[in-house]
This record gives sequence, structure tokens and C-alpha cells, in this order.
Amino acid sequence: MNTKEILQSSESTELNISSLLDLVTQIQAQVPIEEWQKLPTDLSINHDHYLYSSPKVEE
Repeated sequence: MNTKEILQSSESTELNISSLLDLVTQIQAQVPIEEWQKLPTDLSINHDHYLYSSPKVEE
């Protein structure tokens, strides 16, 4: 099931917290562990660097 199908299968247009967490879990499960391991360890701190090439923030 892809993201679009998951969203379309929702009974309600308003997502509550548990259904949002279920959605995130379903999407996360579709990504192989090897791909998660390729993410930089400083992604949360330096997201602007990776998205917009701004200078890196030192940890």
C-alpha cells in the first residue's frame, strides 16, 4: 500500500494522533533498513545544510 492509498483509505479527513502514528509507521516500514542507515547522523541538526547547502552547524 502506498502513501496515497493509505490516505485515501482513511475513514475520516481528520487524523487523530494514533492514526497519524500508524500512518508514519506504515510508511517507515516501506523503506528498507539499508536506506535508513544511509542518512547522515547529524541530519536533524544540519537539515538546512542538506536541503539548501547552508553552512553546517558544528555539533
